[in-house]
Amino acid sequence: MHEYGSDGFAIRIDLGPDSYLEGAAVFLTTGSYSTDDGKVNLVDNGTQKQIAEWKGYKEGTYVPVPGGGVEFSMLPSGPMGYECGPEVLVLQSPGPTGNVPMVFTRER
Repeated sequence: MHEYGSDGFAIRIDLGPDSYLEGAAVFLTTGSYSTDDGKVNLVDNGTQKQIAEWKGYKEGTYVPVPGGGVEFSMLPSGPMGYECGPEVLVLQSPGPTGNVPMVFTRER
């Protein structure tokens, strides 16, 4: 089983020159996983998330974002390469410009 989450998650999405969208969220994802052929595949058995706010910025000025903002998945889909050690797990999540490393550390 796996479980990951954050009570202070922040995301920034670039929208072009001098424009971006910022969001804050709280989330927890739990599920199962399997490994095969040197890859790991995460299965979402339940995600709880709450987007606290979205803010748009254009040329240094705050622009209100109507509605609830964009929705996105907290769980990478498909098999991913990984490196695992006693204190850290690095998943190579597929992204639009190649693999994006996601680093997880052991909670004490």
